[in-house]
Amino acid sequence: MKKIFIFGGINIDIVAKKESFSKETSNPAAIDISLGGVGYNIFQGIRGKRKHFITSIGKDFFTPHLEKALTKGPGKTSYKVCKKFSNGKYLALMESGSLLYGASDNSAIESGFDKRFLKQETARIKKGSIVILEANLLPVTISKIIKDLHSSPKSKNTKIIFETVSTFKALRSKKALKNLFLLTPTLEELQALLPSAVINDNKIFAYMKKNKIKNILLTLGKQGCKLYQLAKGQELVDLPESLDRKKNKFFVTEFLPHQVIQTPNSNGAGDHLVATLASHLAKGKGLQESIPLAMLKVEKLLQQKIC
Repeated sequence: MKKIFIFGGINIDIVAKKESFSKETSNPAAIDISLGGVGYNIFQGIRGKRKHFITSIGKDFFTPHLEKALTKGPGKTSYKVCKKFSNGKYLALMESGSLLYGASDNSAIESGFDKRFLKQETARIKKGSIVILEANLLPVTISKIIKDLHSSPKSKNTKIIFETVSTFKALRSKKALKNLFLLTPTLEELQALLPSAVINDNKIFAYMKKNKIKNILLTLGKQGCKLYQLAKGQELVDLPESLDRKKNKFFVTEFLPHQVIQTPNSNGAGDHLVATLASHLAKGKGLQESIPLAMLKVEKLLQQKIC
């Protein structure tokens, strides 16, 4: 099994759940507080011990709780403490199971990944490893990690997966997203990345070729997923002339959900999808085989939330 490295954030999740929120007043609601963060959720969702989470935390009341979480359980962690900042926090208002509003404070995460820390951590990554990055990292950090991995013979053939997190953070990361194995946006996040707001298959494939992105897994919520694959080999008709049809082959595959789950809290579903995908890829399985298994795992987790 290949080793999986995750660069990302750990924070305090505050999730308020209600059927319908009223503006400009206090809303009685069920409120959960837990440890979260895209990177940490993915780390926790990956099976086995061959995983390594790299993060940065702040200094405040929550620091002992975060440090305790980072030093227990399977897998390894590396973290830096930024004393000038408080720990990351994510606030979500979930209305009828969907995100109504979300807000995050990631100052400690954004500031902690300096050149020295990154050099130390990327040096651990060996050939054929899987590396997961998420958009709470600053674009300069994302670019640095990708560049270092592709330029070092020690980390040759690394599969880099990028989780877009949100429309704003996907747009912020746009220029850094090159030379990726897999990108996992929602429809809105993909619209933010493409040159035009109008999405069609040709424009997606043109974007993939230009930025050397081998696979895009478009997540569509209750409608399932759509996988776009760019592979060397044969040609495909009906593509713009700007694409070199002689050197590339393009695939589109749709994956329907096994069942649609209605839940008051779907927060973290995308993180678990990426975690399960990475787990199967690390075992040598392909995307076509791994995606239905990952979707089934997410559906089971969402089912548990309503039981």
